[in-house]
Amino acid sequence: MSANDHIISYLNYYMNFPHPARFAVLLNGPWGIGKTYLIRNFTTQATKNGKKCVYVSLFGLSTVQEFDEVLMGALRPILNNKVVQFGGRFATIGAKFARLENPIKASDVIEWSKSDLIIFDDLERCPAPLNTILGYINALVEHEDRKVVIVANEKEIIDKEAYKNRREKLIGKSFEVQSSFDDAFADFIKTIENKKLQKLFLERKDQISDLYTQSELNNLRILQQSMWDFERVYSVFSDHHTDRAGAMAAVLRMFLSLSFEYKAGRIDANDLNERPNSMQLLIASMNPDKVGGKGKIEVAIERYKGEGLTDGILTNQTLSDILARGIVDKDRIQQDLNRSSYFVGPGQEPVWRTVWHRYERSDDDVVTAFMKMEQNFTERQFTITGEILHVFGLRLSFAGTPLLPKNTTDISSECKKYIDDIYADKKIEPRESKYVSDIDFMAYDGLGFAEYETGDFKELAAYLREKQEAANLDLRPAQAEELLTEMKKDAGLFYRRLNLTNSEDNKYYDIPILSYIAPDRFAEVFFQSDVRAQRGILLAIKERHKDSGFATALLTEKPWIAAVKDRIHAECATLNAWGALRIKKELEFTLDTIS
Repeated sequence: MSANDHIISYLNYYMNFPHPARFAVLLNGPWGIGKTYLIRNFTTQATKNGKKCVYVSLFGLSTVQEFDEVLMGALRPILNNKVVQFGGRFATIGAKFARLENPIKASDVIEWSKSDLIIFDDLERCPAPLNTILGYINALVEHEDRKVVIVANEKEIIDKEAYKNRREKLIGKSFEVQSSFDDAFADFIKTIENKKLQKLFLERKDQISDLYTQSELNNLRILQQSMWDFERVYSVFSDHHTDRAGAMAAVLRMFLSLSFEYKAGRIDANDLNERPNSMQLLIASMNPDKVGGKGKIEVAIERYKGEGLTDGILTNQTLSDILARGIVDKDRIQQDLNRSSYFVGPGQEPVWRTVWHRYERSDDDVVTAFMKMEQNFTERQFTITGEILHVFGLRLSFAGTPLLPKNTTDISSECKKYIDDIYADKKIEPRESKYVSDIDFMAYDGLGFAEYETGDFKELAAYLREKQEAANLDLRPAQAEELLTEMKKDAGLFYRRLNLTNSEDNKYYDIPILSYIAPDRFAEVFFQSDVRAQRGILLAIKERHKDSGFATALLTEKPWIAAVKDRIHAECATLNAWGALRIKKELEFTLDTIS
């Protein structure tokens, strides 16, 4: 039996009551509880039984004229032009619409006045004064003998005093609509196009019901929206994924729980990005008195009794993209699934990922992976920045355990030595100081770094970045020589390299690359260029330092420019009279203007 069967029973009684009731029925309940769903199902069945029901949403209506217009729009599906006697409000409406082009006939309104039930939904979202709204409805009930159902959320009605006064006269029977999961779920399933997903939902109905109950939302709209959102995500799964029952149960459980929380406004994108894994949750549980108390995502995990909200089958970034941004990235989602414990086998993922997922992999696989990770560490095989930081963090997290019986001080020293060694061997990834990546947000490849909040890890990350920036500076002489070659071949490209434009070619607009070129070498290549190219080269340098927003970054080029001018002036002595004069004029217009 449905929780709202008694309401359906009464509405049938009320609609078929043989005498004018002269009162309205109220269906009350919070947003999303299923009020509209219930009344639409009722009217659909009533229509099949030959009854005429008119549904009107009061949302946004503010005048009697707007009420009339919406009523007439709702009238169209049930017109049959049988003429009967009418008057009152219906006569007024009929006269109004009879003046329009392609008018609705008075007989149409007459017939509408014989409708069996009129439903007014969204009372609390109607901006018109309550006296106007309820007075309008009262006229239909008392003077036109209409049967009327009002659907509302009384808690959201602003003018409660006016409502209370009118309610006592107008409402003869009221019901609190209950959230009926079984009825709604059965209907929601019918809207799912993917038959395989329909089957999954039906098989997991009890699990979904438990999650819905645990959410304490009593909001069927959020349930339906979450099911539709999951259908969109499910559509990018391959058969290889959907055939794995355990994986589908896990991703469904995690997705629906987080979707409920996000749509209810209990968590946001930042909370999703901070969702802990099983290990982090375990550590947090050992520190119940941490500063600030429990975070919103931790509260959510407790609400669903740990029902898989920490599962790593989809990464935090992927979940944040789906729920907060509406992005469903097929490649990333499939990659997440393939990397999860439900699909990866021993040796099918980097050893550091196995160690990171140590609470989701077998004990033997974890020990084997850790020993291999240590071997690779000793052999300096990790060269990708994100992987290096993952290994450092994991080693710190295993400090003092049987697998790594060392303290964090010794481990940090070993990690710094690792950085020094790969820098010396030119295996470290160079990095511009201005660039920001996922690593700066303490994550790589969809996984957060272990121990990233500790001083040891932060010190190692800073030292690694320092060496990467040093490695990047080590490349400057070779880059400067390459720039000289480009200058000789294409003065336009030289300009774009040095100045900020919309082109992807502007590599050095805020890097003092010119100071890495010997002035003599620059002058040599300059004089090997033709007249037009020479002018373009000098203009490029002038524009680079003209009202530049990067003056501080380019400060070391100022002495270089002075040295280059001296070298060019000296070289002019070898030119003919016109050549020397031309060059001096070009310098006056370009480099001489740079102070």
